[in-house]
Amino acid sequence: MLLDTVGTNRNTEVSAVIDNGVDDRATCEKDRATGWIHKLTANNPELSEVRDALVGSRADMMDRVKGLNLPHIPYTHASVEDFLDNPAALAEQIRGESYFYTIQPSNYAARVESPSPGVATLDHIVEIAQYFTKKATGTEFRLVLSEVRDIAYLGNIVVDEAGHIYGEFTDEGIPPTRSGVERVSVFQKDNTLDTFHYNFEDRELRAAIYKSVSLLPHRGTGRERVWDKGYYELNLVRSPAGTLSPAFYDFRTSNAFLFVPGVALGVVE
Repeated sequence: MLLDTVGTNRNTEVSAVIDNGVDDRATCEKDRATGWIHKLTANNPELSEVRDALVGSRADMMDRVKGLNLPHIPYTHASVEDFLDNPAALAEQIRGESYFYTIQPSNYAARVESPSPGVATLDHIVEIAQYFTKKATGTEFRLVLSEVRDIAYLGNIVVDEAGHIYGEFTDEGIPPTRSGVERVSVFQKDNTLDTFHYNFEDRELRAAIYKSVSLLPHRGTGRERVWDKGYYELNLVRSPAGTLSPAFYDFRTSNAFLFVPGVALGVVE
């Protein structure tokens, strides 16, 4: 099945916003996709931070990365309606006969069915997108197309408030934070000695990680470098020549993402 579904009950949703004798149906009907999450978190600063950290579509993520001038896989995006008006116009902005696609609500907090991301031809993507117009769903959806590349590793890098840097990578085809991942390559930067610690020996992977960290926003040079805080998700992409290069696809600054565990790694570079 194409759909990765999240159940929605309209009656429950509307009744949930009636609190202390105040009927907020009008507000809910005006923005029923997101009203529930804002009401739930309005009086809880910690939950509000988590909410703000999690709300964001693939298009938002990629645009943030592009705004930092970080390397990324070429992509483009449009509303589902604009895409369906002229699919070839969007697809011709990037290369390939097949594309990696994501179709998500423009407001990521919306509790609606969304198709699972995947790789398909343009004709197949058009068939899928027709089910996710605003007319069909009542919600605005956005479609992202990106080039298909040979992804060798998926990973994340965290720079916390104090400038500590930590990251995890895996070659198992899913993000290293997912449960069930067995092969996780971990690194941590020692700010005192300006060295990198690893739990693996692979020289090629070390070099690719070091390059990735060097590209992150920072000030100064050499031992005087100070990295800006942030959470980054990226792929290590293998080129036709066989080399590994970073391709970022998400960036966030919320403290909800900026946890650096205290780990002892044995291999030092």
